Amino acid sequence: MRTLRKIERWPRAGRLQGCALSESGRFVAALDGDGVVVVRSAATRAVTGRFEGAGECLGITLSDDGAQLGVIGVDQSVRVHEVASGRLLWRSGSVRCGGTNYRRVGRESVVERYADQRHFRISAGARAALAITAYTPTTLYDLRVPGNRGRRTLGPDYAPQFSPDGRWIPRSRDDGGVQLWDWDADDFSEAMLPRGARAEMQLRAGAWRYLDPARRRFVERPRFPDKVYTRPTRAFAVSHGHPVLAWRRQDLIEFGPMFGPDYGTTYDARILRTGSMALDYAGEFVALAGFNTRLVLVDLARHLVTEVASERVYDSLVFAPSGVLLARSADHTIDIFAIAPL
Repeated sequence: MRTLRKIERWPRAGRLQGCALSESGRFVAALDGDGVVVVRSAATRAVTGRFEGAGECLGITLSDDGAQLGVIGVDQSVRVHEVASGRLLWRSGSVRCGGTNYRRVGRESVVERYADQRHFRISAGARAALAITAYTPTTLYDLRVPGNRGRRTLGPDYAPQFSPDGRWIPRSRDDGGVQLWDWDADDFSEAMLPRGARAEMQLRAGAWRYLDPARRRFVERPRFPDKVYTRPTRAFAVSHGHPVLAWRRQDLIEFGPMFGPDYGTTYDARILRTGSMALDYAGEFVALAGFNTRLVLVDLARHLVTEVASERVYDSLVFAPSGVLLARSADHTIDIFAIAPL
């Protein structure tokens, strides 16, 4: 059995206004109080880029190759820059991402806006971006077209992601199925059927038995009620080393090849009440961050789940090519974990 073990903390200096992890786990960007962004290699800590025009903002996001930087303004608008030259690649029109909190100060209601790398994602090659706004559909933008003219609405997703090549975007359907948006074809793929719809039955000794695809045998009753597989998808994770996709529905994780046709399932109560999730490069382990101070590791092949206490609540997780997990907290601290024997 495997678990997560903290091995180090990313060094930080000075006053940080924000930080971002590339979805590939290869780069880390840090924003200081003067609006300067420094991009470093996650493996060597060497500086790979520097951008001095971020200014006052809510947060930043970084492309997989560390070459493009998204800056989320205080009004939740977005602009995308090339890190090396500082050149402006795209600026949003009425695009807004992130969310809004309201709190009482005396007799007045104060508006607090928030946004970070969870709410704006840049695809490989900076050809597209996903803007995620609370309570509204996730929107796809063509970064090669100014403003909102290259806009597509993908639906009410939770934290969708790009595939490593930037072509595919997983999306949940209202009936519980999962589809892939094909960027090249400008259309959705065929829907992946919910687990209950894929079940086959056989009659044995006057009683119906059900085929469980994950266990590859017939069982007396379905492992879970069909309605479990129509619950809304809360998060997606894409492996950057193998074409493997995983998604979470409350206390249930489904996973399998990017293009199906069948998926395995892992159920555990500890998966409930988790937010950010990441899938390692081998497509074997899923890490989840709890809404409290804990991390959950799921061994997909063996259907084993372990839980470890952590010092912080992490809002962003990514696996690096070396297999370590980078976990970012709201105070811009980055802790590094290794998958180790329990």
